[in-house]
Amino acid sequence: MRRAALALLLLLALPAAAGAGWDAAFAPPPAGQGLDDRVDALCRWNGHLYAGGQFIQAGGTAAWAVARWDSSGWSDLAGGMNGRVSALVVHDGTLVAGGRFTTAGGVPVRYVARWDGAAWSPVGDPAAWTWNDVIALAVQDTLLWAAGTGFVVRWDGADWTPVTGSGFTADVFALALHGGELVAGGNFTAVVDTAGHAVTASRVAAWDGTAWHALGSGCDGTVYGLADWNGTLVAGGVFAAPAPLLAAWDGGGWYGLGGGLTGTAVVALAGWGARLAVGGDFTDAGGAAARRVAIWNGSGWTAPAGGVNGLVRAALGDGADLWLGGDFTLADTLASVHVARWTDPTVAAPAHVPAPIRLGAPFPNPFNPRVAVPVTATRPVAATLTVYDPAGRRVRTLWRGVLAEGHHVLAWDGRDEGGRPVAAGSYLLRLDAAAETSTRRLLLAR
Repeated sequence: MRRAALALLLLLALPAAAGAGWDAAFAPPPAGQGLDDRVDALCRWNGHLYAGGQFIQAGGTAAWAVARWDSSGWSDLAGGMNGRVSALVVHDGTLVAGGRFTTAGGVPVRYVARWDGAAWSPVGDPAAWTWNDVIALAVQDTLLWAAGTGFVVRWDGADWTPVTGSGFTADVFALALHGGELVAGGNFTAVVDTAGHAVTASRVAAWDGTAWHALGSGCDGTVYGLADWNGTLVAGGVFAAPAPLLAAWDGGGWYGLGGGLTGTAVVALAGWGARLAVGGDFTDAGGAAARRVAIWNGSGWTAPAGGVNGLVRAALGDGADLWLGGDFTLADTLASVHVARWTDPTVAAPAHVPAPIRLGAPFPNPFNPRVAVPVTATRPVAATLTVYDPAGRRVRTLWRGVLAEGHHVLAWDGRDEGGRPVAAGSYLLRLDAAAETSTRRLLLAR
């Protein structure tokens, strides 16, 4: 059996342990409102919480693999799926589910389906889907990304397109957007790019719009979770190096967070206000007891009292609430079957702080042959300025590095990275800096 399959088997079989003690910060659910099997994904959409997994009942109501929570009870979504839901995201004003299913609400689909609030529909032609079941989803502007066993593909509103050649050497378990790039994590050691070149990448690789590249030395074991937290890329999984179970990327190398974690795995990562929520199967965070869930505030660790008694597979920061999903049945000693809610009134959506960098209006626009791009930085800041075509492919990186404080004028001459003139048409200019993204449309007239 190949190593990727063994890693997936480990994830599915991580053991649960006994629970203890009670703390009022775990909000008690209404009686009988658990789910009858594990939860793999959590998402907030249209004012409701959505859960996906491999359950068939939610709160005693038939709900196949996906259910909606309205603060008082669970409800079914038009019959749900005929197989597990592994990922949920919001894309193009709808809820998108990915997993191992071929029908959604009785409608033929192929591993990806869209819920508009009333009915399910396929994303693209189900018969045209040539990849395996979906494990991870991500959204980048108007693009939808999906990943799974050896593949990463992109939906541009019309077609699914692979962004690899023959693909990854093993499973991709996680996707995240960081610094204008798509980052994939899993159990692979290489990926074959669209030009047919094998790129060595130890369990983490980034797509810059044209090609895949490694992020430093990567990790020595499987990556199950990725998150861009306050502009820092964080990876969790089953690895010992560069740090046990959890590591952060600063653009030049990997490092551990606050003494690291002790246990078996990190699977779930989620921003929660200004904090990072970490879930999995571990007993210690930075030397403090933490039963499968811990919170990093940028300088130290805290843990919800008592934790949970089984693997945490999903986490979602939602105002003052931190939602957890997984294999557990107790949150401390409170019955919380596969879903739990930890409430901290001191946590809310972080106050908006003006970005330290501003992308001005390009001029002239339309342009030929050259467009000026004004950028103003209120302090030195690492930034990337990139041009993309309408399909989301990177055309040219105009700047990557630290911009000094002050006013700058960058420029694009209508050529790609190879110096070749590009076709007339609409292009997207994207500035990524300080965990924020700004975009402008460019129109090249020939």
